[in-house]
Amino acid sequence: MFGALTVSRLSTRDDDAYNSLATIPFSTVTFSHENGNSAHRPENDLLSGRVQFMFATIPSVIAHIRADKLRAIAVTSPTRSRSMPDVPTVAESGYPGFAAGSWFGFFAPKGTAEIVIAQINKAVNDAIAVPAISQQLVQEGADPVGGTPAQFRDFVQREYEKWRTVVRASGATVE
Repeated sequence: MFGALTVSRLSTRDDDAYNSLATIPFSTVTFSHENGNSAHRPENDLLSGRVQFMFATIPSVIAHIRADKLRAIAVTSPTRSRSMPDVPTVAESGYPGFAAGSWFGFFAPKGTAEIVIAQINKAVNDAIAVPAISQQLVQEGADPVGGTPAQFRDFVQREYEKWRTVVRASGATVE
């Protein structure tokens, strides 16, 4: 038994999701959830000591980590972040198979002409190939990844399947 911790985050379903992805014993911790809202920044509760930990995107906390105000324990992505290469993954920390990173992508309405998709894709790939742009994104906590529309479509489908399984296992429903 780890005891009781207060966690700051936007969703109270995180423990179910993370338990579904790995054998992390969140069931042995008593959580007191402090949910954020549009006027509340959860990392402020962590900085003030009101909560003991939180799950956060790297860009939202990297400045505090670099200022030695917060400590990164592990990243949830399948590989280490280029912006914090010394921080291990959750999988490396003893929970193999754990992968729950955040990501951003470009989407277009269904029926958008393939030539338009190809032009957007080329512009994005060209931009992140510029060292200064790529380095700036990494500095801000992102790990830029290029590729083809088909590769992105396949990635989104895999993410959909993974999270559909997690949501079903959690019993979550739409209200």
